Amino acid sequence: MSAMTASDVAATSGGVLALAVTMGDPAGIGPDITLTAWNERKALALPPFAVYGDPTVLRARAEQLGIEAPIHSVLNAAAAPAHFASALPVVAVPTSELCTPGTPSIANATCLIGAIDRAVADAIPGFAPP
Repeated sequence: MSAMTASDVAATSGGVLALAVTMGDPAGIGPDITLTAWNERKALALPPFAVYGDPTVLRARAEQLGIEAPIHSVLNAAAAPAHFASALPVVAVPTSELCTPGTPSIANATCLIGAIDRAVADAIPGFAPP
């Protein structure tokens, strides 16, 4: 079986390639930046992207920030273009424990690393995280 190229993926997704964005530390500023970027997607003319992270964290942070950001679960970034206009596409990578903004937890490092591994695996056919 041959690996798909970027042009193969673009051909199967209507010509649009989506970005894979990781949430970063669930207690850090990454969720805030990601939610704000999605909220300003039209004004900034952003290309579609999918967030690899915990949808529960993103929902809670959107509420704390007063950002209306419906979350739509997707399997990978390739599915993001179909939903990006109306909802934030999220590839679920759950945290190990609840988090509080500004209070990092070593237990949630697995979410951070898992999100990076998953995004890279989705972006590079044949990649297997260590």
